[in-house]
Amino acid sequence: MNKNANRLCQIKKPLVSIVMCTYNGSQYLDEQLNSIVNQDYRPIEIVVVDDCSKDETWKKLKHWENEYSDLFRLYFNETNLGYDKNFEKGLLLAKGEYISISDQDDVWETQKISALVNSLEKNSNFSLSHCKNVILIDGKLKHNHTNLVNFFFGQDIRKMFLKPLITGHTMLFKRCLLEKIIPFPDGIIYDWWIGVNACLNGGIAFVDEVLVQHRVHSSNATKVTSKCYLQIHEILLLFCSLENMNLTHRKFLNELISLLLSQKKNFTKKINKDLFLFFFSNRKIIYGHKRRKFPIFSHAKHAFRISRKSLAEIGETI
Repeated sequence: MNKNANRLCQIKKPLVSIVMCTYNGSQYLDEQLNSIVNQDYRPIEIVVVDDCSKDETWKKLKHWENEYSDLFRLYFNETNLGYDKNFEKGLLLAKGEYISISDQDDVWETQKISALVNSLEKNSNFSLSHCKNVILIDGKLKHNHTNLVNFFFGQDIRKMFLKPLITGHTMLFKRCLLEKIIPFPDGIIYDWWIGVNACLNGGIAFVDEVLVQHRVHSSNATKVTSKCYLQIHEILLLFCSLENMNLTHRKFLNELISLLLSQKKNFTKKINKDLFLFFFSNRKIIYGHKRRKFPIFSHAKHAFRISRKSLAEIGETI
């Protein structure tokens, strides 16, 4: 009876689609796939879309598919789509009620999926949940950065207007969010677009655990992909098209766009008083994701620097 009861409980759990996009990732692929197939959550499906790899990536994927044919669905692109569009294709192939995004070279903790699913079950109105990650460089973990960040929770989209605060490899979201985020607009990082839309469609939950070892190396896919991204004011204009934004947040967005366009038109190296006052008066929103021992002095310094930069430099500085 106990075995049957456990089996019924497992069947009733929602399917989670883990979407991975690969490109010349054979070096670290096995370690990541091993961490995924050993997740303590079931049922899962692993949807992998390879973007015309020229190394041993596809061969390794076929090996994993042969070993775990009930878990894997593999797709090989006829032409190279690039990082963002390949993930868009992978998400559309997902069948799960929940969707999780995977890089090809990270390592997941065993409880990653179960912890994120439980987070959304507890916060049923939210559409996305994310967790902490720790940087993995040359086999060594770098924990220090997690102590310098206030991780995003809630619905205040203003905090994400100037910077993507949620990364794809840490998130899990409800299937209903797909219709809001796809197609990805050209010129914006896909996980930034997912994050702002999640804010406007329920909100974002946070699991205060390190559940991903995020590998950083010279051939990361996001580094080697050549792409022309929009300037910061163009991204903000894109956000203007989003629905469900409350009046306070939309007013903040419109004022920010106006100030940035003024900076573009009338740029000098002298301080822009209006821009400085906006950034400083809204410092807890704009810089709230950064932990500092003396925040007011740090925020004033950053606001002063922003007020003297060109529009292109502002986009690179935030």
